[in-house]
Parts: sequence; structure tokens; C-alpha cells
Amino acid sequence: LFRSLERAKLGLAKGKPMTIKLPNQSVLQVSLKDVVAAKKKDEPQRYVISASIQQPGGDSFLPLLEVNAKAGENFFVAGQKHKGGILVIGFKVVP
Repeated sequence: LFRSLERAKLGLAKGKPMTIKLPNQSVLQVSLKDVVAAKKKDEPQRYVISASIQQPGGDSFLPLLEVNAKAGENFFVAGQKHKGGILVIGFKVVP
């Protein structure tokens, strides 16, 4: 069973992390680390995104995840417990 709990759009600026409180009271921090130019003319530029999750009380659940994604690409982080299930956090890179 899947249920959507929240939806948020973040306007990330390079080097300026943003935080969101998750439904289980953990804190997600997301940052745009870099924009990598395409190596070939027909390839898209890529975005280097970092994410970390801090549990209430300051312990790290996910110390640091770094993803290299192109525009329109999705990636997911899962594993945080919440009300008898787990949170699956989906990201979509939109320039």
C-alpha cells in the first residue's frame, strides 16, 4: 500500500542547503552542489544533489547521499520508519 503524505518544491541555489521536516519529525537537508556541463553536444547537463537526514535528537540516519542526475530524472531515498511502514522520499530534478 502506498500513500502520498506530502509534496514540496524546493528552489535550490548552488551551495545553499534547504531543510524540510519529514512526517516522522526527522529533518531532510538537500543541497545543489554543482551543475556539470555536458561532455558531448547531444548530452544534457547534470546536477549534483546531496541529501542527508537527521533523526530527532541529532543522530544521522542518512549522513550524506550524493546523486548526479540529469533534468527530469527521479531518484529515491527510503528506509525511515513511520507509522508501521517506511518513508520513501522521491526527488525529481527540474532546472
